[in-house]
Amino acid sequence: TDDCWYSEISSSSGAGVSSLTSCASVSFNARVASPGRPETAETDTALQSMAAALGSDRYLYSNNSVAIRELKTLVVESWSTGTVVTSRFFRLGSVAVALSAHVNGTEACSVQVVCSWNVPACTFTGYTALGSFAPTSRRLEATSRQLQMVSSPTVPTNKQIDITVVWGIRAPKTIPLLGPNAERWSYDPHFQMSNPWAQRAVMAMCEDEPPAELLIFRRRCFIQDLRSRLRLDSRRFPSRNFYNEVSYYSVTSLPMQEQLWIVSDAVAAVSLSF
Repeated sequence: TDDCWYSEISSSSGAGVSSLTSCASVSFNARVASPGRPETAETDTALQSMAAALGSDRYLYSNNSVAIRELKTLVVESWSTGTVVTSRFFRLGSVAVALSAHVNGTEACSVQVVCSWNVPACTFTGYTALGSFAPTSRRLEATSRQLQMVSSPTVPTNKQIDITVVWGIRAPKTIPLLGPNAERWSYDPHFQMSNPWAQRAVMAMCEDEPPAELLIFRRRCFIQDLRSRLRLDSRRFPSRNFYNEVSYYSVTSLPMQEQLWIVSDAVAAVSLSF
């Protein structure tokens, strides 16, 4: 698994550089998020390996300047869950990489390298994976509570029930003693499924561990289907364009068709089934 990434390439002349083929040399500064301060020797080894990976088949040698300095604490938010974690953040030093001659290699180039060693990694827009250079073999193993379901029904069919959880629908405020209800139900005007936190909350209801005595053996969650389809199309969940994206995907998604209430080009309510 990659734990270091490098930025877009820039050159001393200011000319646009799309690849290292235009570079006669490349230098980089490296920063790392890590729970502890890296050791000097292991940092030097890691920088050497980064240089070789960056230079690839044109790599000749590198001059490393290890200068470990702690920076301000790094705060990372998981976009999909909203979870926020903090980590110590260090500058490791700088490296100058000599490259073999290339017909187009005339520029003095530079990049920025950012690593995540044994802490949750970010997705860096415009950055390219460089490789794995953490000085220890340990890797953070992300853990999350998942909905615990039994593999098959353990309750007789005649005693099983369906449960539907609904967001965005309000019960009537009053029920008269006599006569019909003036209002059976209404949409909640404060419910906004377009809000990323609303999408996270619905996903948590689908995936978090429920009371074991419920013996849930099947679930039907449109929100999981949406997340899967977004990821297949390299889009992020939660969505900042929720209505348009569910409108697009719902054409071929039965859960979305069944579990979304759409009113006036907006998602007014949603449901999950267990």
